[in-house]
Amino acid sequence: MLAVEDAAFRRGQSVAVARIYTPPVVFAEHPSDGALAIRQTLVPAKAERPSRVVFVVDGSKPAGACIGSFGEMLAELPEAMPFAVVFAGDTTETLELLPSNPQSRAVATKWIDSMRFAGGQDNIPALVRAWDIASAEQDAAIVWLHAPQPVTLSGLSPLDQRMERAGIHAPRIFLAPLTAGPNRIAEKLDAYRGLRNLRALSLSELLRSWAGKFSALAFERDVVPVSEVPPDAVRADRHVTRLWALDEVRRLAAKADRAGAQNLAVAAQIVTPVSGAVVLETQAQYERHGLSPADPASVPTIPEPCSAALLLGGALCVGLRRFRRRE
Repeated sequence: MLAVEDAAFRRGQSVAVARIYTPPVVFAEHPSDGALAIRQTLVPAKAERPSRVVFVVDGSKPAGACIGSFGEMLAELPEAMPFAVVFAGDTTETLELLPSNPQSRAVATKWIDSMRFAGGQDNIPALVRAWDIASAEQDAAIVWLHAPQPVTLSGLSPLDQRMERAGIHAPRIFLAPLTAGPNRIAEKLDAYRGLRNLRALSLSELLRSWAGKFSALAFERDVVPVSEVPPDAVRADRHVTRLWALDEVRRLAAKADRAGAQNLAVAAQIVTPVSGAVVLETQAQYERHGLSPADPASVPTIPEPCSAALLLGGALCVGLRRFRRRE
């Protein structure tokens, strides 16, 4: 046992303790085959170092207020990795490919600092330009630094067409929001398998992982026979099943297996780019349209705002009443 006196902390010392943690393996039922199960494990994430990276910088005023030091971010890039920068301003500006080194990163930083961030900008032409640069080489990446995108200011068909023609080595697009808010462009690109949201992983950690300086963890889900599920296994609810199904639907859609993707989405009861949901009020309405309502116990539910507000209001009333009785 290690004993540390209080005086040591007052002198500014600290103690770091390594935590040894073995994450549990959990299992969930398969959406359509009772002989199979979904297994979820936590594993070290693959770095998937890209062949080149193209940064798309939103030129809107909100993005300019949040972007911080572009140079500090670029410093995390692996040495010699080719990179380009596309600026989504009133016009689409491009800093062509450069090998990552101190001189090129200084050039890119100065270039971004010279740009004018103003108003709200259409990022779609810049994303198309970035795609064309990135897709010239297999397994490239696009990192999109953006403020909220509450509307789409131009058509997505040029980008959609490129994604539909993309093969398995098409560019991955990493969404790097600079501040919280909706992204209507990303919502419409949700079917693209190469789309990545930087949520648990920061942009700095992503770039460091490409350089081999950081190792993150990620959930991995696969299908196994029920016979391989241990008797004492941790049982998860159907949310794990739906997360697996969503990834599988995207994989099937990317392979142009639309029928397979739709069948799986229906079995898992999830809304995806290839499936939807119909909500009717009465059994007669379902019968009139030749539909069968889903079992209410199998449908994921989230309390509506009005219901949550009603519950909260009721709790406050009960609490106020008890408080008055005490007085």
